[in-house]
Amino acid sequence: MENASEVFLVPCDDRCTRSEKPLVLAMSIRRPQILLNAAILALVGWRQGHGDQRDHSLELHCCGGITVYPLRLSSSPFRFVLLLPGNSPMVQEWRGLLRPPNRAPAELPAWPQSRLHIHLSSARTTAAAFTGAAPFLVLPALAWCAVPADLPRWACTWLIACAMYAGQKWWSWREARSVCAPAWRHVAYLLAWPGMDARAFLEDSSQNDAPTRREWLAATIKLGCGAALIWIVAPRVSHGNDRLFGWVALVGLTLSLQCGLFHLLSCAWRAIGVDARSLMNSPFLATGVSDFWGRRWNIAFHDLTHRFLFLPLTKRLGPRSALTVGFVVSGLVHEFLITIPSRSGYGGPTVFFAIQAVALLMERSALGRQIGLGHGFVGRAFAAVTLLAPVGLLFPAAFLTEIIVPFCRVLGAG
Repeated sequence: MENASEVFLVPCDDRCTRSEKPLVLAMSIRRPQILLNAAILALVGWRQGHGDQRDHSLELHCCGGITVYPLRLSSSPFRFVLLLPGNSPMVQEWRGLLRPPNRAPAELPAWPQSRLHIHLSSARTTAAAFTGAAPFLVLPALAWCAVPADLPRWACTWLIACAMYAGQKWWSWREARSVCAPAWRHVAYLLAWPGMDARAFLEDSSQNDAPTRREWLAATIKLGCGAALIWIVAPRVSHGNDRLFGWVALVGLTLSLQCGLFHLLSCAWRAIGVDARSLMNSPFLATGVSDFWGRRWNIAFHDLTHRFLFLPLTKRLGPRSALTVGFVVSGLVHEFLITIPSRSGYGGPTVFFAIQAVALLMERSALGRQIGLGHGFVGRAFAAVTLLAPVGLLFPAAFLTEIIVPFCRVLGAG
């Protein structure tokens, strides 16, 4: 395939209240990796050539839309990761100098927005990110230590979950707190949006991603179906079997809260121009294990771990080891949320996520690609078996009967 990539630096109107203007890279994309190489070199070269130390924005033009990625041009080289479906992340450093061509951007060819994701950060920014992890580590421990002995287990679980969520929100917001956005928007991100992509939420979105009536309806239906599972289906099908009641109610809670209510919040924010993508992206349509965990399930937690855990570890350990560590950390987080409050099933969530890591590495191996573990019918079947067969390790019986069932009965179900 011929190289049709082009990079241009052009002036742009202000997008924030400060006086400086962002840099704009207008990109003609056919080979994205070569393009990003040139883009980073162009940015570093432009800064060095003009003695500019200000913060700017990288604008990626695709399909007539614009995605803005803020850049802190405080140090070089820049580290970037280019993620394409089915490929392992590529982490590279650049120290060169490239001057942009002196001509106008050509017409941009069509390129699906979902095909390209870019992460840009400096080593200084990455190191600073780790310092924001303290509340995420400390708050859940303090919450556990402060739990009264007579507090119901379901209340203990919610207390730990809220403490962990508060630490995650602080961690994600800390990196983006310098974004020039109104104070109400910062408060709204912290208190009225469960996502973890602070920069996307705080910056003015230039994409027209307003929800359609069909999307509003779909989110409402999911909320209603989840509520029906909790208050109608679970009591009728369980017949005194608390474990069955717990499984049905757990599905209902996930459907109503994460798939329904959070989707409605996403629609509401996007309706007023805020970039708040849905946190569940049709997980039942996943074509493989990588597709499920990387693009469809709990995107908020994926955003956080990918930015602050996977990317830094990839540079030091390589993508395979970083991926494995990421899944093990996910297992430990779920241990704290599930097995510790339920006092049962210790080690199960960690084993569950270790299985997911092994399956994902198998999917991305040469043999896995050859037999189609990441796409088509084989990929869907492989993902279903990988996710459902060991799910009992993730949710032990005591979690269902001692936490989910009592909580639902407090809500009036059963």
